[in-house]
Amino acid sequence: MSLIINPYALGGVETLTAPSIYFVDGGTGEAFLCTDGATFVSKGRPPGLPTDSGLGRIIQMSSGVYVAAPNKAVASGGTVPGIYYTTNPLAGWTFKSLGFGIRDIATDGTTVVAVGETGNIQYATDPAGTWTAWTSGVGAFPIVAVCMGDGKTVIAGYSSATAGIIRVATSVGGAFTTRSPTMTSHGGTALYYDGANFYCGCSNGNMYWRAKASAATTNWTLISASTTDTGFTTQINDYFDPPTNDMAAVGSSGKFAKTSNPTGSNWYSQTITSAGSNNMFAVAYVAAWSKYYAGGTGRLSYSNNSNATTGWTSMAPAGFTQCQGFLVTV
Repeated sequence: MSLIINPYALGGVETLTAPSIYFVDGGTGEAFLCTDGATFVSKGRPPGLPTDSGLGRIIQMSSGVYVAAPNKAVASGGTVPGIYYTTNPLAGWTFKSLGFGIRDIATDGTTVVAVGETGNIQYATDPAGTWTAWTSGVGAFPIVAVCMGDGKTVIAGYSSATAGIIRVATSVGGAFTTRSPTMTSHGGTALYYDGANFYCGCSNGNMYWRAKASAATTNWTLISASTTDTGFTTQINDYFDPPTNDMAAVGSSGKFAKTSNPTGSNWYSQTITSAGSNNMFAVAYVAAWSKYYAGGTGRLSYSNNSNATTGWTSMAPAGFTQCQGFLVTV
């Protein structure tokens, strides 16, 4: 007979400390925390989460409140129609219904934006309070990704069953303008802002970019063709650009790539060890440990900075099923 203890029932719940990485398993709702750079420890299932799904992207607003998107699909099918919020990810989460399936979230510090199914987008300054609908101009097709920076909000997704779109607004609640080049056979699936440029990864492995000054006024530029130059042949799911190291991206088929020149064609890629055809959804870098981290379906791995394109070490804990978003505390 084994004794299973739920730490949340005992009181005195711990808080996140630096450096650490936190995520909530997308299939079970179980929280995991790494504080040594090499081992994820179970923290049980936080109160407020369903038993068949966990969390995707997790962000923190300037108020200290954390906001999380649900993982992109739950065991019972479909997407979760709302977001989660908390002041302590290790203490539990509160669900806020928004009435549409959520694909992604972003914040500029004071405002949080959620995007998802059938072109829906809403924003709020208090995730527990009132959310306001925002006209996306996408129609009935999904918005897959969102990011904020330099006073702009960028959304990416689909404008038809197969064609993609990138749209930019210069104020919260303002009009969106289409700034995508021709994307007739692929959708926008990941967005990132590094303080100077915006980047969009796509369902076919293409990458587009535009400097912040012209992101809302000029169509974005193809970094180069997929496969040869970006290292991706299929969907790009996430980006992470540490201040002191190379930008990284992950995607379908176990792919990881990094570069010191994101707008150029020198992305160095590999298939993460043992990932095979598994989708990778999350990537992060922790300077204190000099390691990149990648999570996906059935795969959770790290690599030392010096060999991120040659070798990875599995660190999947017992009971792990999938990771769709990291929260890094530094």
